[in-house]
Amino acid sequence: MVFSLIRSISFLHSDIFRTKSVQTFIEIMEHSSASAETKMNENSIPSIPTVDYVTVPFNQTSSKVGFVDVGPREGPVVVALHGAPGGVQDFAELYGPLADRGIRFIVPEFPGFGRTTVEDTSAFDESTLARVNLVTNFLKVLNIKRVTSVLGHSMGAAAAFHLAANSDIVKSVIYVNGVGFSPQGNVRPYWLTCLWANLLENSWTKPVVSYFLSSAYALKGYDTSKIPMGMNVGIISVSRLGFEKHRENISRVKDRRLPVLSAFSKNDRLIEWNLPMEVVQFLETPDESISWFDSDEQLVNGRRIDNDAASFPWAVVFERGGHFVHRSHLSIMVTCIARFIERVHFASESQM
Repeated sequence: MVFSLIRSISFLHSDIFRTKSVQTFIEIMEHSSASAETKMNENSIPSIPTVDYVTVPFNQTSSKVGFVDVGPREGPVVVALHGAPGGVQDFAELYGPLADRGIRFIVPEFPGFGRTTVEDTSAFDESTLARVNLVTNFLKVLNIKRVTSVLGHSMGAAAAFHLAANSDIVKSVIYVNGVGFSPQGNVRPYWLTCLWANLLENSWTKPVVSYFLSSAYALKGYDTSKIPMGMNVGIISVSRLGFEKHRENISRVKDRRLPVLSAFSKNDRLIEWNLPMEVVQFLETPDESISWFDSDEQLVNGRRIDNDAASFPWAVVFERGGHFVHRSHLSIMVTCIARFIERVHFASESQM
């Protein structure tokens, strides 16, 4: 039986491992350390601040959550949620600039990506809901009673919208290179991604599938000894994102009239730009509230980023920038986030 299983997966290795649904995770590994668009090397990415740890009760067990917390304690709070794979390093460029703008910027890391651990791993199923529940308890432990905005990058956008849709303490959403209403092209066919996830969760098949995933990584020319530990977790997380629930949460955010700032690029290789644009249109973002930037970071159409009189929702679309627009267009993104937070913070303070 085991021999038959290995032979079957060997067949998959020779054919299906060449499809986009597997290669996407390899591409994420390539992009998560540096933007392909800006061709950054490891030395050009700022080092992350000190990672702190806090024990968070979770689903009848506990989690030791690694997180970064910078900026003034009394400043408006922005909680950033990374994708899968991902981690606190994904926001390295934002820590200093946002803290300098008076924003308290908090980034917890989810289990499976190097820093955060769960005492009973079976209590955390890698779903969007599990992430939201962990973040909710994490904020309680830190005694955070108001979140001016929750920022979701890539797959983290699903958790960000879920948290905002179902929590009274969250006042807005920042949606960066986020997942849309349906699976992006490089995780299709989606049934195949779900198949890999099921095999990775089975104790019998996990070693074999992990081996062939490593082989696929090697075929792309990467050093297999440096494969990020979050690769397998990322596949499982994608399979449990819950796209229908994601749509419901975005709809609820819209119905609650929570401000949303969206940002993405037209050359994102991981999440094609029409998917976040569909979300932008669903939120009924006026054409004049969409800022379009060309490859030279020149505003070619739409809202000026210094227009304090403009309303929300607001979208910023870059011609180029890859999957990390907050990295490849740092100055513009810091300005947009700071202005957005200032407006949201002032509005929420005035309503108290």
